[in-house]
Amino acid sequence: METKVVSFEQMPELIQNLVERIEALEKTVREKQQPQPLEGELMSVEDVCKLLGKSKSAVYRTVRCHDIPFIRQGNRLYFDRPTIKKWL
Repeated sequence: METKVVSFEQMPELIQNLVERIEALEKTVREKQQPQPLEGELMSVEDVCKLLGKSKSAVYRTVRCHDIPFIRQGNRLYFDRPTIKKWL
């Protein structure tokens, strides 16, 4: 990583830049933390198991690896049917 010498006169501008970047990151994190809109027909883990012909543990494993699109509301997992059909 390159080390850059900064003068005292440059400090306010650099600090302002950092503050703006931190605020943008905080905004992004807040948006990601908000629940996703529930648009189509929701399926439970059991429904997805039947659709895919997989066991619960296999579905949970794909969720854990983020290999399947899912929606987490609290401790519950949901799957949007149109999204899952596109994913297939």
